[in-house]
Amino acid sequence: MSSYIFYPTKKTIKTKFTAFIKYRFLIPLKNFHVWIFFSDGHWVFHDCSKNELINEGKVEGDTSKLIDLVKAPRAIDEERIIFANCTNFKLECLNPYTGKLDASWTGDAPTLETLPLSDRSNDNKVADAFNDLEIEVLMKSKYVGMIERRETNQGNADYLLTVYQQGAKERVAQVIHNAQQKQMNLGKGNEEDTFILWTPYQSGSFQFSYFNINQKEQGLKHINVQQNINTTILNGFPWDSNVITFFGNADASGVPEQYLYDFSKGEIRTLPMSYYPEGKDTLMSDVIAADPEKKRVLITEVVDTLNVVLYNAKTNKADFLKEQTENGVYAASIDGRYFVEYDGVLSGEENPNAPGETVISINSLVNKKMFMLYFMKHAKAKNGKNFLEFYGNPYIAKHVAEMLSA
Repeated sequence: MSSYIFYPTKKTIKTKFTAFIKYRFLIPLKNFHVWIFFSDGHWVFHDCSKNELINEGKVEGDTSKLIDLVKAPRAIDEERIIFANCTNFKLECLNPYTGKLDASWTGDAPTLETLPLSDRSNDNKVADAFNDLEIEVLMKSKYVGMIERRETNQGNADYLLTVYQQGAKERVAQVIHNAQQKQMNLGKGNEEDTFILWTPYQSGSFQFSYFNINQKEQGLKHINVQQNINTTILNGFPWDSNVITFFGNADASGVPEQYLYDFSKGEIRTLPMSYYPEGKDTLMSDVIAADPEKKRVLITEVVDTLNVVLYNAKTNKADFLKEQTENGVYAASIDGRYFVEYDGVLSGEENPNAPGETVISINSLVNKKMFMLYFMKHAKAKNGKNFLEFYGNPYIAKHVAEMLSA
């Protein structure tokens, strides 16, 4: 049995508008402060521990022409969020505590290589340019990487990786990868100087590319491990020193797999994620976040039900598992202390009949023994005494908590 439990608390955020939240448009920051961007351009910044509004604002734009008003919002640290503004085609950095933009961050988003000035009044070309634009942030160095897709001919495409840095008037670097007809995704090789480009569909060998900013004159480097791996990759993360990890659904089995690539050895290892002792067929639907220090991974899966799972790679077990709500979408905090569950959609229309409120669930992973001790200290028996007073001896309460959490 797991020694941890998810402790969920629901929070209701009142709004004066009706709009939906897209996937990855909710960002949990430190101290249970949650930033939410809505489809109509409004954003709210909520203190979920006190259940009160910190700040709110709006990004202006024409929602009748633009699919999104901003694209790819990401936390750059505990107090700032960076995104592409789809109206002015610029990279912008918002401090939600003050509601102000940080002028030291700037850059073209999309780049002129992907969307020339002559095309920026063409709504279809603008939509295409933003459709595949994604952003990743190296949290230690604060380098911002942006990937774009540019069609060439006969269904082939180039992927452009552009790197920006705070205070730099020009971009730090740009590399172009001819992916032919492959789909490419952007990830992080570490939190200091390396971005990775990877394709979801791996067959016969394992391939990805990486770009080290400190060796930018060497360009994009390509890894091709001749190992019979047939899988669909969902996400990749930094893991150990000189090691990155990918998570995917193997074609040949019903067990998800973790793939560890060691740059120093040029080798890849495959680890089955067999956390169901009865050997259930499992299909991962998303890999939301990974904690490389604690070796925990937050995933959603499809088995008999839809579940959200906190997988422990050290023990190859699930630290905890709960059934996913019907429209549940998840976002993990940057400090790894909690995650948020909310009703989100990938696409859709505002619902004029919806109430002016948003309900989210804050989920904290807590030690079961500590939770039981907290419960016994604050919960009241029928005689009005808490359980520590009721038992009269704190060691009895300790033993009861240990028994209940075993």
